[in-house]
Amino acid sequence: MRLTGSESAVTLNKKVLGPQSGTASGGAIIETGELGNVGLTEMNLARTAGLAVRASSGTVKVEKATVNVSGDVILESGGTTKVKDNTITSPTKIRISGSGSCMWTPNTLLAPVVEPCL
Repeated sequence: MRLTGSESAVTLNKKVLGPQSGTASGGAIIETGELGNVGLTEMNLARTAGLAVRASSGTVKVEKATVNVSGDVILESGGTTKVKDNTITSPTKIRISGSGSCMWTPNTLLAPVVEPCL
């Protein structure tokens, strides 16, 4: 899902992304344009190849989510990134970044490479 307009917003609350059983499906990409915001609350994301959530200069907010994917997890913005009260598991890498402010605790982050708020 890519929104390219300025001030675009994506809000997903209490949703499930990915198949409930079987093997991993394609990855999930959620992006907004300039000044856009992405909010994911109480999400369950499983059995996907990876997850990328990006806001070019707005806000990325991920709270109370369960993410268990078979690839990278990238949560980043050119503005504010808030990632708290989540359980995120990846067999490769978890990256959380924000060019403005970046908050990444408390979370359970399980991956060989964890890059919080770089």
